[in-house]
Amino acid sequence: MTSSSNPQVKINPEYASLVSELSVEEYKSLKQSIKKENGLYVPIIVNQNGIILDGHHRYKACQELGIEPKTLVREFKDKLDEQLFVIDCNLIRRQLNNFQRTELALKSKPILEAIVKRNESLGGKGGRNLTPLGRVDEMIGERAGVSRDTVRKVEKILEN
Repeated sequence: MTSSSNPQVKINPEYASLVSELSVEEYKSLKQSIKKENGLYVPIIVNQNGIILDGHHRYKACQELGIEPKTLVREFKDKLDEQLFVIDCNLIRRQLNNFQRTELALKSKPILEAIVKRNESLGGKGGRNLTPLGRVDEMIGERAGVSRDTVRKVEKILEN
């Protein structure tokens, strides 16, 4: 990771859509905190192309306040790992109930399935921690802090 004061920061709508909105009060509080500190305490994490991975709300608040945000560049070996990072950052930081956390974690399902298929195509040469496709719901449950059954129930509800 490298620290930088000014890469060309960009928003990827796909990544922004993974971030649940803050309430008006939460956003006001965030903005007030940035204003009081006269900048960001926690830098915005971007990839090598300047695309925001973590810090969409902080970036928006800095823009509105006319403050130059601090950024941290983080590189990933591929887009799948980068997408998982975006989801995991939001799972860790957010005050979400079990349903919301599971709903967010379920967004990682196609990514995890693609990683499993990529690892399988390496024929076991890739990593030691190969995961069968059947365990993806378990992995999602681990990410969300719920059981595999809860993952499947939430997925059913969201399908309907």
